[in-house]
Amino acid sequence: MFLRTGSCIVFKKKKQVNEEPTQKKQERQEKLEKLAAFLNKYALIYHFILAFVLYFLIEAMSRHSLGDAAVFMVTHKKVYLYNTLMIYLTLTLVFLTKRRSFARIFISFIWFLMGAVNGLVLASRVTPLTGQDMRTIQEGLSILPKYRSNVEVAMFCVILVFVIIGLVRAFRNAPKYAKKIKYSLNVPLVLVAFAAFYGLTILFLRANILTNYFDNLANSYKEYGFPYCFTVSVLDTGISEPNSYTKEAVEELVDKIDDDTTNMEIQPNIIVVQLETFFDPTRVNWLNFSEDPLPNWHELSEKYTSGYFEVPVVGAGTINTEFAVQTGMSLRYFGAGELPYKTILSKRVCDSAAYELNTLGYRPTAIHNNEANFYSRRTVFSRLGYFRFVSEEYMDTQDDVNEGGWMRDRNLVGPINDALDVTSSSRDFVFVVSVQPHGAFPVEQVIEDPAIDVTGAPTEEAGWQWQYYVNQLHEEDAFVKQLIESVEARNEPTMILFYGDHLPTLGLSNGDLNGGTIYQTNYLIWDNFGLKHEKHDTAAYQVMSEIFDDLNIHQGVMFNFHQNMKDDPEYNYYMQMLQYDLLYGNRYSYHEQFPFRRTNMLLGTKRSRAISVGKINDETYTVSGVNFTQSSKVLVFDKPAEIPGDEEKEDKGELLDTIFIDSQTLLVKTDEPLEGKIIQVATQSNSSTHRILSTYNRLGVPEGDAIGASPITNPEVYVDNGEDEGDIQADPAKAPEQPATP
Repeated sequence: MFLRTGSCIVFKKKKQVNEEPTQKKQERQEKLEKLAAFLNKYALIYHFILAFVLYFLIEAMSRHSLGDAAVFMVTHKKVYLYNTLMIYLTLTLVFLTKRRSFARIFISFIWFLMGAVNGLVLASRVTPLTGQDMRTIQEGLSILPKYRSNVEVAMFCVILVFVIIGLVRAFRNAPKYAKKIKYSLNVPLVLVAFAAFYGLTILFLRANILTNYFDNLANSYKEYGFPYCFTVSVLDTGISEPNSYTKEAVEELVDKIDDDTTNMEIQPNIIVVQLETFFDPTRVNWLNFSEDPLPNWHELSEKYTSGYFEVPVVGAGTINTEFAVQTGMSLRYFGAGELPYKTILSKRVCDSAAYELNTLGYRPTAIHNNEANFYSRRTVFSRLGYFRFVSEEYMDTQDDVNEGGWMRDRNLVGPINDALDVTSSSRDFVFVVSVQPHGAFPVEQVIEDPAIDVTGAPTEEAGWQWQYYVNQLHEEDAFVKQLIESVEARNEPTMILFYGDHLPTLGLSNGDLNGGTIYQTNYLIWDNFGLKHEKHDTAAYQVMSEIFDDLNIHQGVMFNFHQNMKDDPEYNYYMQMLQYDLLYGNRYSYHEQFPFRRTNMLLGTKRSRAISVGKINDETYTVSGVNFTQSSKVLVFDKPAEIPGDEEKEDKGELLDTIFIDSQTLLVKTDEPLEGKIIQVATQSNSSTHRILSTYNRLGVPEGDAIGASPITNPEVYVDNGEDEGDIQADPAKAPEQPATP
């Protein structure tokens, strides 16, 4: 009895101890509820004030200046009001939930977060945040360590955790709307608000207060505001159907440009080299150099065709320049900031230089010294007609990187010549994408003994950035010379187009340049068979048609179009019509019978092959063979695989801890002895997925103490992915046909 009473007394005391904080909590909750009730009563006014302030903060973060945001507010009153009303419109959704306080917090947080992210993006590149960036999150995360330190990434993750905790607490504790929601009234009113805003948008577009065509994405964001421009980039993708798009109109246009008179006197190898973030730095007015940063480029530019090279992007968007060069298509007709590699080319084949040259006997190869899946190139290149793709995973020089961690471009010379060696019976078209001068550009000294000293930058940090960047260009210049010398030694007729994909993210404006614009890089065309050389400027979407014309190649809808219609007053309209027809329309330009299919693209030019296994101890083995790279991994199988292609029965194997020693040796760590098992060498993606890209021959490891191992050649049980590399040809006709609609 006493114990019970004691227990009861103790319990009551504990309860009394907790009464005081509970009471304070209740008082705090009552105050929150009163505040929420007040804000709900005057919600329409409160929402406008909230939207106004939020938008001001968004513009301040985007412009990295409170003053610039204030100037924008004063000088662009109608645009500022429009964007404020857009945020205001999203806040009307709170009237459809009882958790109005939390809904306000959440919607405001989303807008603030997007503004903050845009500000961070603009600190690293010229192009602002777009809806298309949501499609490249994986690529962004993979290069994040090159732009932000581990400490910064860790701090961001900690902040994100606290924000999530705060949102959860707000969801649980924020006062709920006390009255009953009149959905029969609120829903129609919200819909009317959205309809009215849509009408306002149409009115502003017709009055030229807004525009849905962004010729310069960065300037458009500054002119029309982040909320509007970002929304357009999300909703507006693809190419709009021209008003007069009909079968008759397209066929009439094709009849004008159809010039099937290809008659090549010389059939040279054609190499196209896209130089990452390349332009001539001597164009910058205020920079000074200890010596010429591009001596080879300047010498070659005087002897061969060269000039300014118009590109669709600044500071980022490599794949859009890449797309324009290969297809002859302009990016101006796509959605704002759209990346066709991530949209239409993820599901539809596109006519290209590779496809057209293949019909003339060329073997198309793509080469890139970065990982295969970056910007979906492994998928896209097969839809642009390439038979082979050599990414960094198939290069054994991956450890040769610059101070920024990017693979040096001199390592491309070997793979380019390997591609030329593989197809000895025909000519080659080789499309190369380099990577070395890629950002970020460090704000402190990272090159102790630079070949080029750079002065004249406005700040010390900018000076270090320019010194790093210019020295990367200097090495790029050496790569250009090295490639030309290696090709000359082959004694084969060859031409090489070199061009820059975009200017660097170093805050340049047109006023900083003594020639060209920030949307013009530099290009040159080298050859060894006597082409006519001239000085003239060109554009990314026109350059291949000019090269085709020089070689007397007149085929491919877009290439013929540029050759025949460049001076036509309706040039831009017709170009939009053809691009729409080829990518989104009925392909009337090919009489509704598109001739190209996705290729059965091979990866690499040299097949890895395991030859023997050596034992160090029960947990360590060596695998000897040929053509290994840092991406080579060893798989082990407990038993022979079943019939190839039977995925339910086939043993996928276990990936072992593999260390690259050299191109002929791999070191393998394992928990169990390998004797009596099957091994196989595979190439693993360097991306965050770490998926297996390709596999090769299998070996059986003998039982007992034998050191060597013999290749297994029984074709009924073990798979060797084909013949010797030089005999393998990709056949696009064997690939599955693409759907007629995107």
